[in-house]
Order: sequence, then C-alpha cells, then structure tokens
Amino acid sequence: MLIILMITAGISIKMIPSGKKLINFQPAISKKTEVKNPQEEKVIKIGLLLPNPPDQDPLALAAKQGAELAIMQANEIGGFDGKSFKIVIRTANGLWGAGSKESVKFIFEDEVVAIITALDGRNAHLAEQVAAKSHIVQLATRATDETLSQAFVPWFFRIVPNDKQQAEALIEEIYYKRSLRKLYVIYEDEYDHKMAAETFKRIAIKKDLELIGFRSYSSTSSNTTVNSIHNYTQAIIFFGSYNLARPVLDNIKMANSEVQIFGPLSMTADGLIGSGFSTGCEGGIFVSSKFCFTTHGQEFKNIFLDTYENMPNPAASYTYDGVKLIIEAIRKAGTDRDKIRDVLADIEYSNGATGPIQFDDHGNRTSPVFMIQMIKGHPVILHR
Repeated sequence: MLIILMITAGISIKMIPSGKKLINFQPAISKKTEVKNPQEEKVIKIGLLLPNPPDQDPLALAAKQGAELAIMQANEIGGFDGKSFKIVIRTANGLWGAGSKESVKFIFEDEVVAIITALDGRNAHLAEQVAAKSHIVQLATRATDETLSQAFVPWFFRIVPNDKQQAEALIEEIYYKRSLRKLYVIYEDEYDHKMAAETFKRIAIKKDLELIGFRSYSSTSSNTTVNSIHNYTQAIIFFGSYNLARPVLDNIKMANSEVQIFGPLSMTADGLIGSGFSTGCEGGIFVSSKFCFTTHGQEFKNIFLDTYENMPNPAASYTYDGVKLIIEAIRKAGTDRDKIRDVLADIEYSNGATGPIQFDDHGNRTSPVFMIQMIKGHPVILHR
C-alpha cells in the first residue's frame, strides 16, 4: 500500500488495492475572522497556477500575459454584476506536491471561483485531486496527459487536445493520408513527452501499424540518435520541445533530406517553430493551437502585440481562451462553483482565439486537432 501525505497542504491521498484514490481533505488553514477589505468584496477572483515564476520561465510569462489580457478586456466592459475580475497567480515550483498546496491556498485564502492550470501532467494530477474534493473547476491549458480525464472528475476540463486525440490525428496523417509506413519515433526523456510517445505507440500497435524505431533522446545523445536512424526511414515523429528537437532534426534532414518530420503540440508550444527558418523542420507537419488562423485569434494576436510588444505563443493563447471561458461561464451562472461547472459542461463557445470550444463528458475539448506545415520557415494550414 502506497501512502502519500501532504500535511502542509492538508491533504492525505491513499492508494488502496482497488486502485481508487481516497482523499481525506482537512484544510490546515483556519478560517479568517478579520473584516474583509471592502474593495475585495467587489472582486471576482480566478486562480492561475503556473509551473514556475513568470520571470524565470518564458512559457509561464506567456500564460500570465494571456490571462491578464483576458481580465483587462473583461473589466473594460464593466466586469460582472458591479464587480471587477482579478487573476490571482501562484506557482507550483519547489518541493513535489507544491501544486496541491497552492491549490488549497487558492480556495481557502484567495477564495477564487475557478482555477486555471498551466502545468505539466504530473503537477496537473495533484491539482486535479484538490479540484475533485473541493468541487471547484480546474481548467487545464497545457497538460495533455490523457489519464487526467480518465479519472472522470466532473470539475476537470482541458482546453488543449490530449495525447490520444493528437496521436490519432497524427496517425491518420502519417499512415492513411500520406501512406508512410516506416516511421521512427523519438521522444524527449521527460515525463510528459514520454507519456505522449507511449500513447502514440499504443494506438499504432493496436491498429497494427509499423514502427521501425522507438527511442528516447536527450541533449547529450544527438549523434547516437542520428546514427540510429535507418536510411530507409520514411518519417520521424518527435515528441518533445522545439528547442531540444531542432539540432537533432537538422542533422537527420542533412543525412536524409527525403524524410518527413512530424510533431505534436509540444513542438509548437513555445512559438519558436514559426519564428525562423530551420532546415530540420522545413516541410514538417505539427499539431498547432490554431490561433494565428482564426478571426478571433488574429484579433487576440494584434491586441497582445500592442499590449506587450511581443508576439503571443500557444501558451498565451490557450490561457487567454481559458480565462475568457471562465468569465463567460460566470456571466451565465454567477459565481456559484457548481453552476460554473454546469455551464462549462454544456458550453458552445464560438469566440475562442484557438477556435470554437466544447467539451465531452470527460472534460476533453471536442474540436478537431489542427495541424500546420512549415513551408520556407513559415507555418501554413495543412488542411482547410
């Protein structure tokens, strides 16, 4: 029996033989007795849980800016019911379990009405545990781990396509639309990327599709990885970040210019893939957030550029949409947490920068996975 205690957060999670999780939720934070600031009574708070401080992490900064832009726009048109919106930011960096501790603080110290997470898969799981017991919406804008939605927590929603959805779209493109068979899978040696690669492998094997290679990659294994790629490889899919993938893909393309490159959302998440020419990514096909190709996305991009004097990336666009979605639910349901959840479960939101947003019964976004192809260093829509 594995027991994990998070005393500082007031949470005890126990794994029992059946595999189910029992959560003893006993907040360690005492209820405040002081009189609240009258100004605070006029504010509706939405929590944003980041992986690291924004001044230390470009993706965290992008998520923060996207959230703040959505809040600013909502307040410019009067907020809601005489109250303004406010984003409250906490980070999950530090000791393992910090995400749970900060989620508890969101609820009992900050009194937020919903929590948006821009976390990796493992930290998002911990935050999900808190959301499940406290009955507060958790909207994930980064984590693609499909097991997050398999727990069937009614308060969990995900605005990015999960690993399974991305894998199925990539398999359709690689094996069926392009009739490529000799595929080599490379994944960055990190939890989220390994999970995504394993999901792809599982689905491919289930469909009886051929994989001629499957291996991890790190910054120290570039030459070994390149040398292991067979000359008859038709396609390579890289699960990882663009920064780490670029040198190995450049080398692979130099060795075999005919090989077709593919990648999931993580390859475009930092926005760098469209910022300059890369030999390895030329002609490559990647899952994308779509915001550069929608009317609302173009509006968001222009306002973001005017406000922050830099181009947004998918991290900013998904968090922007997440905050806008929560605000839309509040406008329809008020600040009652259960009603916010009910609105999100049935929402048909057409104004997203990343496209229309709806959710299935497990909280997964249902819109088709969107892909781009790099042509002369610029992203273009793959299929209209």
